[in-house]
Amino acid sequence: VYIGYHTIDSGTAFSDYREIDSGLYLSTTGRCYIVSSGVVSSTPIGVYASGDLFEIRINSAYNFEFVRNGVILFTSSTILRDAVHFPMYAFVYFASVGSISELKWMGSNFTVSPALPSPGDYVTNWYGDLCRYSLTQNISGIVSYNPTATCDAARSYSATSSITITSSQSLLKGISFTPSFGAKYFAVGLLSVSSDTETGSALTANLDYGFVAGADSGTIYDRVRIKDKNRDTSTTYANSIAYNAGDQFQIRLDTDNFVTFVHNSFIVYRSVFALTASSFPLTFKIVFTTEANDISNIRWLGVLQPEELLTTVTAGASVLFSGGAGYPIVYNGNFLSSATVTAAWKPGAVSSGAIWSSTDSVKGITFTLPDNTHAMVVGLDNKLSFSSPPLPRFGFSFSADGQIRAIDDKTDIGYIGVYAAGDVFTLTISPLNALQYIRNGALLYTSTGLVFSTTFPLFARADFFTGSSSLNNTVWVQGPTLESSLLGGESVIWGGYTPTSISVVSGVITNILA
Repeated sequence: VYIGYHTIDSGTAFSDYREIDSGLYLSTTGRCYIVSSGVVSSTPIGVYASGDLFEIRINSAYNFEFVRNGVILFTSSTILRDAVHFPMYAFVYFASVGSISELKWMGSNFTVSPALPSPGDYVTNWYGDLCRYSLTQNISGIVSYNPTATCDAARSYSATSSITITSSQSLLKGISFTPSFGAKYFAVGLLSVSSDTETGSALTANLDYGFVAGADSGTIYDRVRIKDKNRDTSTTYANSIAYNAGDQFQIRLDTDNFVTFVHNSFIVYRSVFALTASSFPLTFKIVFTTEANDISNIRWLGVLQPEELLTTVTAGASVLFSGGAGYPIVYNGNFLSSATVTAAWKPGAVSSGAIWSSTDSVKGITFTLPDNTHAMVVGLDNKLSFSSPPLPRFGFSFSADGQIRAIDDKTDIGYIGVYAAGDVFTLTISPLNALQYIRNGALLYTSTGLVFSTTFPLFARADFFTGSSSLNNTVWVQGPTLESSLLGGESVIWGGYTPTSISVVSGVITNILA
């Protein structure tokens, strides 16, 4: 359907949609396009579904506004100067019968706006791609793909939500869903409406952020990858996570407009960059390539709340890690290790619990390194985006030759000491809201970066460079564990910036290279 306004010129009658001055083209695949002087825009400005309410209205500045469900899709740049009428042009598609109802003249009272879904509601407003009769949905938030013989099994088929997240101020922040089967190809993602296209057979076609099970080529059935369109590596697939039928996934915006990925109550990833105003409106898309597949329990989400995660964090309790968002990570109790793989920085493991505010009794983590021959980064982070090398908000960076560097406010500030097998490390928030980097009870470094309310939540994370890396006895701690008891006549215990040319023995400091 084409519908818009047309200036009534003397002696000219409307006869074709190409004479529309400005208006909307509503496509057969549920997308809205701008029509200007009869030319349809190349990218959609929104989506629509059966029952949506459209308005074409003149605002106080005498511009035309085109509105869907109370939300302005666009405003024309032209000003009303002459008499206009409102033509509609429609054509029959595949012998289907369509209709437009409730055509009414409007006054100046622009208050009509149907109710939008609330967080917790099922997502039921979907429209399908080509071969739409193979995509079904119901009020319980299930989208299924069961193609008939007339469908092309070689390509993907999708369903897209007709309800969008209109801005960062929207109450709707994302969706949760559950795959009903394992060993299937699917992709569920978040994308800007302006980047969506009519066609695309690739599994991840047009997804900006999403969970992807399977691959565009090859076979990866038992793992879900994460797609982040702004990830600055040669591949857009950030992480890989083992999954099973019945697992719960979430994709949602956090308070800083970063995209947060959650799997079974673990935050497994956050986007590299925050979304900007130009990213909106946002919609959600499901793509299938394997038959007899469905995604169930699809619900709208609001702002992430601590109780939605595995957040039981108490001093002395082991840090519980997710199963590894990158290459295989082995977690058993409070022992964490990486599989034997080619040496390279890889996304590691993230804690299920977190420090949520400066008033929490838990202030940091402590852990033991069983050797000093593996490179890794261990720290506290509030943005779980992976980089190479890793740069958590605060952390220790351990080299494979026994040296320690400090990461302070996502910046590698350099060498702070050496370490040996069996050393115990603590990273904890001080009473002055700085981070203290402690080895065997001795303070090595105090951060210049401070923690504020916007710094939280802080998750424990570990990223590995070499295979067979491990750390032991990772535990949440209540506060600093410095050796602070001083008696007259005792040797001074030294820490801090201690280059390898310095030797400390029985309180005597020797510069070996002097």
